[in-house]
Amino acid sequence: MVEWKENGRGRIDDKGNDARRVYRGSWRREKPRSAGTVLRSRTRAEKAEVTRKFAAHVVPLLARGAVQPVIDSVYELGDVRAAHERMESNASFGKIVLTM
Repeated sequence: MVEWKENGRGRIDDKGNDARRVYRGSWRREKPRSAGTVLRSRTRAEKAEVTRKFAAHVVPLLARGAVQPVIDSVYELGDVRAAHERMESNASFGKIVLTM
């Protein structure tokens, strides 16, 4: 979804495109994109730096409840098979939690 904002001369979208231009359906041809990263390919030093930054910036937000993880479902450890089936179904949105 494109978000439009005023820039003093008119409206621009979140990519800096002028609202006066007609897209002519180009947005219909764009494939959905997902951005993310994995640490597997990172060096130990990079992993340590990411972990340090996470601890410094995100953990305090979690601790005071300013941000919360999205929990899809919670299963007892004995229901691990059902939890795994939920994960494999791709129907979940958020974390699947096992409790002990």
